Amino acid sequence: MATVKKVTRSGLHPSCRIKCPHAKQKEDEGSLIKSDVFWCSSDCHTELRCKCPSACKKPLCEYHYESRNTVDFVHSRELGLDRIERRHWDEEYPTRYLLVHELLREKKIAVGNLDKIFSCAWLDHHKIAFGTKCSKLMVYDTRQNDLTSIPLLASMQQHQARSVQRGLHSIRLNPCGDKLATTGYSSNDVAIYSLPDFEPLWLGEDTHAETIYDLAWLDDQFLVSGGRDGRLALWKVTEIDRSDDPDSVGAKCLKPITKVTCSGRDSLRALAYNPLMHDIVAVSVQYNLHLWDPVTLSQKYSFRLPRRLENVCLAVYPNNKLYAVGSKSHTSLIDARTGQCINSFPTRYCGCSVRSLSFRESLLVIGTGVGAVFVYDMRAGKYLQSLSTKAKAVILKASTSAL
Repeated sequence: MATVKKVTRSGLHPSCRIKCPHAKQKEDEGSLIKSDVFWCSSDCHTELRCKCPSACKKPLCEYHYESRNTVDFVHSRELGLDRIERRHWDEEYPTRYLLVHELLREKKIAVGNLDKIFSCAWLDHHKIAFGTKCSKLMVYDTRQNDLTSIPLLASMQQHQARSVQRGLHSIRLNPCGDKLATTGYSSNDVAIYSLPDFEPLWLGEDTHAETIYDLAWLDDQFLVSGGRDGRLALWKVTEIDRSDDPDSVGAKCLKPITKVTCSGRDSLRALAYNPLMHDIVAVSVQYNLHLWDPVTLSQKYSFRLPRRLENVCLAVYPNNKLYAVGSKSHTSLIDARTGQCINSFPTRYCGCSVRSLSFRESLLVIGTGVGAVFVYDMRAGKYLQSLSTKAKAVILKASTSAL
């Protein structure tokens, strides 16, 4: 779960030393300790380079100085030893432990007369932002048990007859977490807020003719939007300098850098960015997987998806070499390099549509339209099994009254 590369503070070795696992050591008649991987003198503690071409190519000695104790990890973090001790925390371990031991419990939250929730995102460890079908942007504080409504951004020049309210289908935070992107009062506009105070920054309008279904950040400044009209727009989000006019409030008008239309005007349902392949990935209603170049916004390839019905969600594997696409009854794994489907597995409940996908290291979390959440183990190639009940998959089921 935790790994700390310890350093020697007194003496020759730190207290957490363990025998090198690369080779079985044995003493010869001389003063040398011979190994299949390295040579080390018994009276010399200088590290030598590994001689085996298939080994790890790191400096090796008789011992490894890695501690897998969580106490050492916390102690090193408290002392601020980042420069001399390398630390690593396995984020998957606590998640897997909570799931297989069925330690997670449901907590109901009263949201009043709001319609169903279309999208949500964690702002920090205690606050959640979510958008509803009735076009409400809300923030829930888990500590204060408080629900706050955030005003939506609307254009002053926009006529009420042209405004379209079809819900907030997407809420996205940029990588550094200081900006939030969603749709405005009209579902055809892009709204940008500054976090954590939700100060209005930009309103992108007159770009999409129909509802925006999804947004994706390329980095801290660039954002792409896609919607029902088959258009893909690229936006540049910068900071607003209000020093010249301190009394100015509200959002400013933002124009896209460029916009393109998908081939065949295919409606775009889900978006994602693959930094390794330098691709903007989109899932369409017509069961296609489209790839665009993020620089020129030119369409590169299009692939057919194995499932035809309700392809509405998309996720990128942490190594950026695999896409997960959710459909009406299956989850498909697509190779990012060839566009071929390498695996497709059904949901645990027959006919329940897959509505959301997210990766937690090697765990794929699958949200369905019937209030059930499943966890698929990518390493084992099957649904995560519970340890408390034999031959039972881990299922997080919402109560009937919460649906």
